[in-house]
Amino acid sequence: MKPFDLPYNFDINLIDFYHIYFKEDYRYIHSIYLPPFIEDYLAAKNFYTNGNINKQNIPLYKNFPINRKQYEHHIYYMQNKNFNNKITLLL
Repeated sequence: MKPFDLPYNFDINLIDFYHIYFKEDYRYIHSIYLPPFIEDYLAAKNFYTNGNINKQNIPLYKNFPINRKQYEHHIYYMQNKNFNNKITLLL
């Protein structure tokens, strides 16, 4: 089986699902894409702002972290589930 990329929408339950589904066999995961924090990248700021204005992406990013500490919590949670070498930050 060829490794593939997975999205992450800031829902901790999604990481739990990936963890259970792959049952410690992570060779099938090439990377998990993590959107940048809204203050880190202009394109991210525009993406989330436009999504909220159009109300198209609200359900997808309803768990978006408000501050840096919450954002880092998601990263640490992924690392604790052994996805630390699979995290890819989208820029």
